[in-house]
Amino acid sequence: MKRRISFLIMLTTIVSMMGCGSAGKEPNIKVTEGTPTYEDNAHIERGAYCMPAKEDYLYPDSINGARDESRVGWASNINEQEFRDYKDAGFTFMLTEYNGDWEENEKFSESNLYTTMELAEKVGIPVIVHTGPLERYTATDDFRISDENKAYLQKMVSTLSTYQMFRGFSFKDEPKAEFAPTFKAYKEYLLTLKPDAMFFGSFHPIYGSAHVSFSSNNQNAVEEYSKYIDTYLENMNSFTYDYYPLRVDGSRKVNFIMDSFYENLELVATKAKNHGNAKIGLTIQSSSYGQPGMQDSSSHARTISTKEDIGFQMYSALAYGVKEFGYFTYWLHWGTTDPTAETFYDAMVMPPETNGGPGVKTDAYYAVQAMNQELEKFDHVMLNFNWQGTMAVAPEGKTKSMVLGKISDYKNERVKEVSVSEETIIGCLKDGEGYDGYMIVNATEPSEGKSDKVTISFYKATKAIAYIHGEEQTITLENGSYTFEIGAGEGVFVIPIV
Repeated sequence: MKRRISFLIMLTTIVSMMGCGSAGKEPNIKVTEGTPTYEDNAHIERGAYCMPAKEDYLYPDSINGARDESRVGWASNINEQEFRDYKDAGFTFMLTEYNGDWEENEKFSESNLYTTMELAEKVGIPVIVHTGPLERYTATDDFRISDENKAYLQKMVSTLSTYQMFRGFSFKDEPKAEFAPTFKAYKEYLLTLKPDAMFFGSFHPIYGSAHVSFSSNNQNAVEEYSKYIDTYLENMNSFTYDYYPLRVDGSRKVNFIMDSFYENLELVATKAKNHGNAKIGLTIQSSSYGQPGMQDSSSHARTISTKEDIGFQMYSALAYGVKEFGYFTYWLHWGTTDPTAETFYDAMVMPPETNGGPGVKTDAYYAVQAMNQELEKFDHVMLNFNWQGTMAVAPEGKTKSMVLGKISDYKNERVKEVSVSEETIIGCLKDGEGYDGYMIVNATEPSEGKSDKVTISFYKATKAIAYIHGEEQTITLENGSYTFEIGAGEGVFVIPIV
């Protein structure tokens, strides 16, 4: 965690000049005086699923093992340039997804873990390792670790530890609640082998509540999901989940935000706060998927093509104290022409146009790259702040949409007044020395291109530090008020000071 330094810090109690209950009075609140500074020595971790060149994928048609050889090219796409492209997209780690066994002769095919590690060393990108055995060992409610499993893990860690870029481990993706004690047992054992290990993986979103437990009946999705979050926070002390909110109504050709997006963020953030501000993360949408036969009749995850698409998801998550990001996906996941099966239509990088050629970067690649670069400018600041609550604000005279209407009506004592021209969320955060921070986000569907005019007034504030497009600015407030515009898919982080 980044260490923070403050100058001229003084905790002061503000005594209202008017009697209790008087109109326009200032409440008795405590604020920290002075100007904070934050040391830039850590970052919000971010990585993507589906790293370059998964040899076992079939493209574009995976039905009955059919393969279009002109579109494969995967085995030859584990190379230094592809890895540099991945790093250049702004990721801080790479997630391997090899599901084969660890081979006894310590040699793999060309598409192997050792090749990945060697290239990662050249490029300088840390690697989170996921293997077939790790997947199987953690996909059970039997948390006992056999001697055979320990021997495998010891050999794996011993071999990988020869690489400086070996960073940590990933377990079963989207696990059941019953697997939580197993996750804990394997995490604790692996930390004895690699004490500085990082663990990364994604849990279910609220719309996957029917899959969170073997006993799930989907009768009460929120209750089931709440128990699921608690179970993993108690066993792992962290919770990163996936949620892909940007959808398109195939029949009406209208883009929309899934209405449980903010509800899910609030639920996870609240649980994490109750668990001592445990770390939470979000795996966000960078690809589109659905059922080929129903593209024109049902909703599905839409194509991600702009920085605003990524920014909406990222800034919304930051408003809830998220401190880790995954992306789904980097390379295209898998495809099928079966009209009833789920398939993936696009991603940040598509398969080569010719066998053995380079991966084809899409608009999503450049959108993610731009947003990661923006986050890198001020993520060290965000790491110092913990979530207190999130305000949902609609324009005067308008009823909140279902997207905002599902979250609680939170009020913050430092905020005097807010007016907006579009639906807005305001994440209220506080750092370790008492400074308040507000992540103010345009909550409209980013493809609509709506600009949001915001005026926010604070008690006891003469200036503010604002991070706009990641750049720090000092703003002089008029009577504690700050008026500005937030573009579609954007957020502004404001720290009021006195």
